[in-house]
Amino acid sequence: MTARPGLLEREGAWSAAALLGVIALAYANSLASPFQFDDYQVIVGNPAVHDLRSLAGSLSGGIRPLLRSAECLCWLAGGGAPWPFHVLNLIVHALNALLVAALGLRLFESGGVPEASARRAAWIAAAVFALHPVNTEAVTYLSGGSVALATLFQLAALWFYDRHLAHGRCADWALALGCLVCALATRETSATLPGLLMLWESLSVRARDPLRVRVLRIAPFWLLLAAAALLALQRGYAAFFATSLEARTPWDNALTQIHAYGWLLKQFFLLAPLDLDPDLPVRHAPDAASVLQALLLVALLASALALRGRARWAAFCAAWGVLGFLPTNSLLPRLDVANDRQWYLPGIALCWTLGWLAAALLARARRPALVLVASGLLALAALTALRNADYRSELALWRQTLAQSPHKPRALNNYGVALRLAGRETEARAAFLGALAYDPRFTPAQQNLAVPSR
Repeated sequence: MTARPGLLEREGAWSAAALLGVIALAYANSLASPFQFDDYQVIVGNPAVHDLRSLAGSLSGGIRPLLRSAECLCWLAGGGAPWPFHVLNLIVHALNALLVAALGLRLFESGGVPEASARRAAWIAAAVFALHPVNTEAVTYLSGGSVALATLFQLAALWFYDRHLAHGRCADWALALGCLVCALATRETSATLPGLLMLWESLSVRARDPLRVRVLRIAPFWLLLAAAALLALQRGYAAFFATSLEARTPWDNALTQIHAYGWLLKQFFLLAPLDLDPDLPVRHAPDAASVLQALLLVALLASALALRGRARWAAFCAAWGVLGFLPTNSLLPRLDVANDRQWYLPGIALCWTLGWLAAALLARARRPALVLVASGLLALAALTALRNADYRSELALWRQTLAQSPHKPRALNNYGVALRLAGRETEARAAFLGALAYDPRFTPAQQNLAVPSR
């Protein structure tokens, strides 16, 4: 990558203002949403984020200290109301969208995309990222906001690192290192950031620097990651990893993850109905569907690699997606097989790809392509607003979730809790009984059913 003026410096006002405006419109109805599901455990029922003294006491032995600090400030700002959390998440999402545009321009320039097309591709990619409904879980669902905040620090690290590569300023390098600290203190899945930095550097003219220079430039990031890993193990992550590895065998996990990738691809490309608590089973043997899904994944990666000669950015995007999914879909099993918010960071690569395709269409057939792109973005914005409406109440969210996962005990149980809070006790008990019908040993439903009717 050569040193050129930044996207915001060159186009600043109008494009950025338009992007921020459509984000505000698409997410306006999310600001009044209440706390939901895990929010009650990690925020409402967590004394460590309710006052500064409790926060200070928890930081010495807890995890995600920067995230806990942000939650504490939001709690104090709103007196325990959810709206400051929503405002913070929306600001973070908007900043991420601007960084997607800025980094996208640098990416396309490095791949030899003409300047005008590179600008269009970068802004369209940012708009797709900003408006795609699959990202609502990382913005509107408050517990999912850790993903968006960690992504902000990762993208900022890439931005500063790119500036260091372009101009050689030590301050930019130090800021990139500081962003890694902030990202790890927000969410441990940020451990892939040094890999992303190396990937980004491979596109730069500085990739031809002597090996010693490149090692000295990137080594502190890996050393910092190693130190953070040791600290995390001391703070309870060893038990977490042990529990995770016991969840399923490597073979079962591999089959399950292939199915999870297929589900995630449907969420992104086919705009399948979103699901806060997807009912994705653990797979123990391959079937025709899993074979087809595996072949599709291989074909997508092969297509990107085949383009590396003509469009280096395509291979970069493929590698970005793989790295982005590693912490959540890898050899380490997850209790929840997949969630929409897993798309937030790796999906940026797909947004860049779609931006490039749209810019290529605009260069060949401007008027019909403009109609197509505008219609697509409006559709994404409308779907995002509709998805945000599901978060208007616990009852609405779990009713919609149950429509997608009708046989999942946890979804039935949580729907029952929402019914009970709404004063609909008879329906609530029926939901608890429904959960036990699918899993007679499901403890939360047993406990809720044991509560006497009022």
